Amino acid sequence: MNRLDDFYRQAFSLLTNTGAREVFDVSREPDAVRRRFGRFRFGQCCLLARRSVEAGARFVQVNWSSHVEPVEDGGDGGWDMHDRHFQQ
Repeated sequence: MNRLDDFYRQAFSLLTNTGAREVFDVSREPDAVRRRFGRFRFGQCCLLARRSVEAGARFVQVNWSSHVEPVEDGGDGGWDMHDRHFQQ
């Protein structure tokens, strides 16, 4: 068994684990909390990040962009600035 198999097993476990599904289910939060974070993508991502950290995650990524598709596909590229930095 190689290291990649271990990563696949971890990823599959995360997708099928009941506890993880509960963390990802932001609808479990009271409506007032969801409104306070904002009922839009960025706000709900921040809420999910908070829930993930509370559940023990040591690293989270919050999507701030309304869309993270490449610029040539009509998106703004998100936070990734390693390509076409000055053009963007």
